Amino acid sequence: MTYAPGSKACASATRPPFRSAANRIVRDSPTRTVSSVGASKRVRANGEGTVYENKARGRYEGMLVRYDQTLTATEVFNLGRFGEVSLSGVGRLWNPTAVALPGAPALDVLAQNNRSRIILDDGNNQQNIDPTRYPQGGLTASNTLRVGDTLDGLTGVMDFRFSNYRIQPVGPIEFDVGNPRTTAPEPVGGNLKVASFNVLNYFNGDGLGGGFPTSRGALSQFELERQSAKIVSALAAIDADVVGLMEIENAQFAVEDLVDGLNGVVGTGTDTFGTVTGEAAGSRPAARPCRANRVMPSSRKRCARATPSTAGRRAPLITFPPFSTTTAG
Repeated sequence: MTYAPGSKACASATRPPFRSAANRIVRDSPTRTVSSVGASKRVRANGEGTVYENKARGRYEGMLVRYDQTLTATEVFNLGRFGEVSLSGVGRLWNPTAVALPGAPALDVLAQNNRSRIILDDGNNQQNIDPTRYPQGGLTASNTLRVGDTLDGLTGVMDFRFSNYRIQPVGPIEFDVGNPRTTAPEPVGGNLKVASFNVLNYFNGDGLGGGFPTSRGALSQFELERQSAKIVSALAAIDADVVGLMEIENAQFAVEDLVDGLNGVVGTGTDTFGTVTGEAAGSRPAARPCRANRVMPSSRKRCARATPSTAGRRAPLITFPPFSTTTAG
């Protein structure tokens, strides 16, 4: 069909999903105000605030959007590596089973959490950028972004990548401190200090300076030394009697390597640390550095009540040493 110049025509077509991860073109458009995280169907959230169905966010993909509400940082796990922060429009989001019974009640909370969350990205596909875009000034040991910190609104481009909707920033973003770090934990009493520590795949090669790159951890002896120094420094500062280590290589010399480093910092004598290793799970076991004068290995069974599996019937790794008693005469 031939049209003369200036004629008007109407065309229709099916638009495929727009995935800005592959298409970096974002056309100029008026700002769309999004009244809360997501859009469309409203539901109540624990008696306060509103959350919205995630599926409706697709209509705003590739557009400039604005959130007028207060947004709360609710997860910062990917901040250091990927530069992203999970935000919530209804305050901090808790682990479902921390606020609801397992099963249907917890699944309802999980669904509500997913509707309440939006990711704030950093507009960069690189990893481990230093300095990070958030918090203002870059992430350091003395300049952290903590869960509970807030944003007074947000403007950015609605994006979709890595299976999640996210906001790409278009200007400076400054978080307000909403959950300042305390100088020390509140006293809880007791006479034994127990801690847990995820050492993020501590694999020390063959234990003799070779065997790199490891299957899951350090790529070189230099990387291992950096990793070890940070872990030992943190363990010494925690100053616990027993430490449960997670993501450590299923090899006794890996645990002993950290214990030797820890003893080199805290010194020798009655406070010297030893090791107790429990049931292995794949390449990473349950390992416990502990003060030899405070706890001892045990082989007694402890059966948990009302457990749906045998997970609660493992042998404990440690017990208190026997305490002497006196009788008044």
